[in-house]
Parts: sequence; structure tokens; C-alpha cells
Amino acid sequence: MAVTVAPAAKVGMDWSFSKIDPEFLVQRGVRLALRYIGGSQGKRLTVPERDRLFAAGIAILLNWEQSPESPLEGGPTGAEHGADAKEQAEDLGYPTDMPILVSVDTDITSSTIGAAEAYVRKFAEKCRPFPIGLYGDTDMIKAVKDISQINWLPNAASWSNAESPARQLVHIRQRKTVKVDLDGDGEPDIAFDPNDIEKPVRAWFPGVQPFVDGHKEDDDMAKAQVPATAVLVSIPGLANAFLVGVGPALHLDPVLFNHYKNVVGLPLVQVSDHDQLLKSLAHQSGTDLLGINAVPIG
Repeated sequence: MAVTVAPAAKVGMDWSFSKIDPEFLVQRGVRLALRYIGGSQGKRLTVPERDRLFAAGIAILLNWEQSPESPLEGGPTGAEHGADAKEQAEDLGYPTDMPILVSVDTDITSSTIGAAEAYVRKFAEKCRPFPIGLYGDTDMIKAVKDISQINWLPNAASWSNAESPARQLVHIRQRKTVKVDLDGDGEPDIAFDPNDIEKPVRAWFPGVQPFVDGHKEDDDMAKAQVPATAVLVSIPGLANAFLVGVGPALHLDPVLFNHYKNVVGLPLVQVSDHDQLLKSLAHQSGTDLLGINAVPIG
């Protein structure tokens, strides 16, 4: 359920409200998506987006941010947000040994560091068993270095002391925001922040990433990226299908189903009379088989 992303420039990317096609990321050599939980619904990672990123060979780390000012509210708010983050991470199937990055997206000073540190530490208590990482300046990285597994430095360089010993603890360095006009109308359609990986980073991915230096390997190698024990499970009468055997079940849309069945060549199993199994698959993938996500064939 994890891969290690090696140090390189611009192989990570984070964004909030933009809807970015994973192929756009692949073309730029991106191997790690830093995606939101918390905050408004429109910027949160969804199960379908998770599956599209995985299918494109892109690993994921989750980043919690309710608002930039939230950490200044101290421990009680941190405890509330940590519990919410745990629930959202579980709903996405996030592995419990993978850190949830906590955003402290503001310049921390001597007058605010006490509240911000209390926020992060209470957050960490309430989101267990998930460990935490940190998005913040070097003051915050230093303050919680005993519990933060991954440290991510914001692009607001003026917040941080470049000479601070905590600078040596940074794993990910964020670059300034890039805006792209995709349709040529003179207005930006998407916005994102490229990220440099400065130290090796473990990230969530079900299998081995099928990309090396941003390029797909040949078909024989691609088939080897999914364990031989993986299978596709479909439900008679419904178009819903799942990829099972490489971590929590992934709910596949028809495009991804076709890729795994006809390109990767995974075997297909139909299940109709194992009610508990179907419920487990639906729960792991975040799919409501009795609701709007149940798609009748034809």
C-alpha cells in the first residue's frame, strides 16, 4: 500500500479546487499528489478521483486544512479536526500507517506558536492510529519534530528562517502557484503548486508505480505492476466493479475496469450471493450500492 517517491524537482503537485486530469500530471512527470481532506467539499479528495490518480500511476498523501487560521484556535479545535480527519481518511481507505499532513498555513510567530503547537498535538492524539506530518514553516517543524513523519515547507519562503536547523528536516518543498490556460481563451482554467521532493517520501499507492521518470514502461512490465493475486469483482445486474487484492477495494468506472481487464489482464470474478463480501467491498471503496452509485447494466 506504499511506494517511496525519490528526491526530484517538481514530481509532487498539490491543488485545491481545480479539476485536473491525471494525464496532465503524468505528462509533467508527477508521481505524488498531495490532496485535501477538511475544508469545503469542493476541494476534498473523492473516491473517484483517488481511483483515477491510482490508475494513472500517481501516489497520494492526504493534507488536512479547515482554514489557514484554524491552528491559531489551539488544542480544542485541533482535537475536533483530528477526529474529523480520521473519519475522512478512513472513508477513503487511507492506510493507518500513512501520515495525515496537518496544514499550519500561516506565518507562525512567538505570540502564536503556543496555540499552533497545541492544535497540532491535539490533532495528532485524535487522529490515531494515523500518524501525522506537517505543512508549515520551520518554527512549526521544529516545534513538533518529535511527532511529524513528513515535513512540507510552504512556498511562502519569508515565513521560514533558511538558517534554522529545522530546515534540514524538510521532505517536501512547495513552489509558487502555477496557473494554466487550457482552452486558449486567455483565462486560467486550473491552478496548482509544483513540489520538489527533497528527501525520500513514502506515499499511498496500491502496488508498484507503473512509471519511471514520468514515462510508461512497456506492456509486459506494466502487467507486472499489479500483484498476481489481484482480481476484478463484478456484481451481476450492475455495472459496478471492484479491484480487489492490492489494499482496500477500489471502485472502478467502466474506463478503469476495461484497463485492468483488457490491458493489464486481471481475472474477473462475479459475485451475487455473498452479501457480507459485497458490503465490505462497498464500504472500503466508499460506494453506496443501493444509492445513486449503483449503475444498472444497460
